[in-house]
Amino acid sequence: LVTGVFVDGAMKLSRVDKEMELLDKAYKLFQRSDEDGSGDITWDEFQSRLESPEMSEFFEALEISSTRADDLFQLIDRSQDGKLSLEELVAGGLMLQGPA
Repeated sequence: LVTGVFVDGAMKLSRVDKEMELLDKAYKLFQRSDEDGSGDITWDEFQSRLESPEMSEFFEALEISSTRADDLFQLIDRSQDGKLSLEELVAGGLMLQGPA
């Protein structure tokens, strides 16, 4: 019983750690990608950062290849306006990250 409680607690911490790591990476990516300071990332801004360390880290955290960038952008652009808000980037990342 004690082992089960310990393992459950460790798994919850691992999930929280992954989520916090993703939040940090998404925020850094957003700050560097919003080139015009509009509060949104356009596809052009997103695409121009594909080779950046921040983008690589974000894709690694999601366990997705950067060759799927267009698919990812379209999927997490919930408003379908061709731009990503910070909220869309974070929510989409969390949705795609899955369990720890």
